[in-house]
Amino acid sequence: MKNTHIFLVFIINVINISCNSQNINQKKFISNFINSIVLKDSVKVDELSYFLQLDDNSIKDNFKVIKFNIEFLKTELKAKNYTILTYNEFKSRKEFNDYEIIYSDVNKIYCIVYNHKFITLIIIDNNKIISFFTGIVKNKKRIFPYYFK
Repeated sequence: MKNTHIFLVFIINVINISCNSQNINQKKFISNFINSIVLKDSVKVDELSYFLQLDDNSIKDNFKVIKFNIEFLKTELKAKNYTILTYNEFKSRKEFNDYEIIYSDVNKIYCIVYNHKFITLIIIDNNKIISFFTGIVKNKKRIFPYYFK
């Protein structure tokens, strides 16, 4: 019985470490996206294809919308003092606990915060960004991600 308990604790710790490691890697990926794309002076399609879950043609078709939102993020982030939070970290903060992001898998949601203000969300699926901004926000606390087509 004691050995079973020790084994279960070990498995839970391994799973927890694995999840934390994945979050750290995803946060680094997001930080790289912000520093390499958002905060740069210009954006190129081939650079975007590394980060976004879109092929080059889809990026070209959506480029105006993508570029508009990159410019918005650039003005919001101004400096590199932003914080990347998992959705659970975001919701645990008092100033954000009444926000609701409408997406089925909260483990794929990361939130960008700057100066205690919610800036945007980033959703990562299969190690690529599938959304990095919201659509038109009617209710500030209920957020719907914008997906490329």
